[in-house]
Amino acid sequence: MTAKRIISKATQQNWKRLGKNGHQLTKRANKTESTLKNIPKKYLRQAESAERITALLDWGQQHEPDFDTFILKLALHAVLAAQQITPEHQARFKQAVGVNDTLPAEALFDFMPEEPDLLGALYQTGRTEGTRNKNGLYYTPAFVTDKVVQRLAPNQTETYLDPACGSGAFLVPLAQAGVPLDHLYGTDTDRIAVLLCIANLLLRVPNAATYPHIYVADFLTGAGLEKLPLQFGHVLGNPPWGAKKFAVNRQKSFLAPKADSFAYFLEFGLQKVVAGGTLTFMLPISFLNVASHADIRRLVLTQTTIEQIVLLDHLFTGVFSDVICLHLKQQMPAEHQIQFRKQTKVIATQQADFLQATHYNLLPQTDFDQQIITKLRYKGHLTLQNSQWGLGIVTGNNKKYVLATATTDSEPLITGKELRPYRLAPLTKAIVYHRDAFQQVAPDTLYRASEKLLYKFISSRLTFSYDDQGRLPLNSANVLIPDVPTHSVKTVLACLNGAPLNYVYQLKFASPKILKGDLQALWLPELDAAERARLEKLVAALLATAPNSLAEKQAQADIDAEWFRFYELTEPEINRIKGVLDKDAFEG
Repeated sequence: MTAKRIISKATQQNWKRLGKNGHQLTKRANKTESTLKNIPKKYLRQAESAERITALLDWGQQHEPDFDTFILKLALHAVLAAQQITPEHQARFKQAVGVNDTLPAEALFDFMPEEPDLLGALYQTGRTEGTRNKNGLYYTPAFVTDKVVQRLAPNQTETYLDPACGSGAFLVPLAQAGVPLDHLYGTDTDRIAVLLCIANLLLRVPNAATYPHIYVADFLTGAGLEKLPLQFGHVLGNPPWGAKKFAVNRQKSFLAPKADSFAYFLEFGLQKVVAGGTLTFMLPISFLNVASHADIRRLVLTQTTIEQIVLLDHLFTGVFSDVICLHLKQQMPAEHQIQFRKQTKVIATQQADFLQATHYNLLPQTDFDQQIITKLRYKGHLTLQNSQWGLGIVTGNNKKYVLATATTDSEPLITGKELRPYRLAPLTKAIVYHRDAFQQVAPDTLYRASEKLLYKFISSRLTFSYDDQGRLPLNSANVLIPDVPTHSVKTVLACLNGAPLNYVYQLKFASPKILKGDLQALWLPELDAAERARLEKLVAALLATAPNSLAEKQAQADIDAEWFRFYELTEPEINRIKGVLDKDAFEG
């Protein structure tokens, strides 16, 4: 299959700054506009199933151009051919789908019992990436749902609800684990997905006495939920992330009006859980630390017991974001440790500690990390609050204004690409500076300052460069003119690039977007005259080295060593800091 791809230049540049390769960039398009179609290979259990999906789509394009009709016929074909489904259920399903089974009796259309959800995989593939993104159409692979169900230890007496059930990724394994269909409920706004979920449940539960309780309903507005019980023992699933154009029952929500769709699902999902029951949701990793999700983090921290947070690699084809599995218990938190798990490694942190965290960020820290941070905090009570901040030039049309070759009336231009720790790489772009022609500019006093720092907005770690030539930055390079007692511009540069502060940033924020508010929450130490002089001398020595040389690397190491001595860090503490920066909190 070939399809036109519409790519956001801003998104493309952002991921380039993070060092993603070209293949990854093609996966990270402006998805609300993309017309690309992807086979969700991680959703499939068998590699050869992708060939079946391709063959089905090819057949459908030739004989059934309306994809919705085709996939409903395929589901009906499987249900009518299944001897373990009662005639009454077959007839009810046929009436619900509203189509006739006109598919030929070919092996291509046979049900695949060895594949957990071929219908769901086909449905995802047949939808464009833009449609999937707008509607949150990314279903959870079986190797994840199987673990979730196993952890729940399902029984035949409790009830279960998936409020965004899709084609049944969570409900089907619950049924296969012995939960009666009469105790399983699912809702979705997507009629096709609801019918596929019903088909999957009928196909997986032989001679079911109960027709599946799966309904077209809107969990966020409440429309269509009348057939559901008021509460459930367990709510689980993979709610839409960032879905567009959704409405919310504001009378039931305490969140900010523009919260992410997953936050509303989480809030309303908890309202559906009985006391002592559980909620398990697949969520984007941004739930842990993005400032706009602070409200929902505060809610779960204060109203539930967070039993476990499992960090997973990105699971969904076409979605770059990593994923977490959040396990909550509907009870007020007491003395309790949250268990963060990544593969076989576990970090346990007191839940109450996160109530003091900036934005209620839920990032794993070991007890040893907390000891180190306390030690760093003891000497750090200064901030960047009184400093000056500015955005680089927003031209409104980089193609027109950003020059690849200098002209007689142009001057050098700093872009995010040239920002490196401490120093700028050679500049490759130029600009003719006409302030009135640009969309947005900061005051010239910031751009032309005798000393300023420039930092990457999109970066995996803090990256600050020094400029003393009054050069102009593009908006991919933000401006900071520090005003910190006992510090000079160069010592602040050493702080922000140094290992200790980067370590604190990773454990407290760990965001690829370097935000002004997060930088202002960092603690800088007070320096005496001798300490300031030593740091300034080390920074000056680094700036005098050749770029990318061994001397430059040694100079950076010398500055870090000076910080390690300043904070009186032990060798294990230094190794932990380096380990976290080289890998992460689990691997360091």
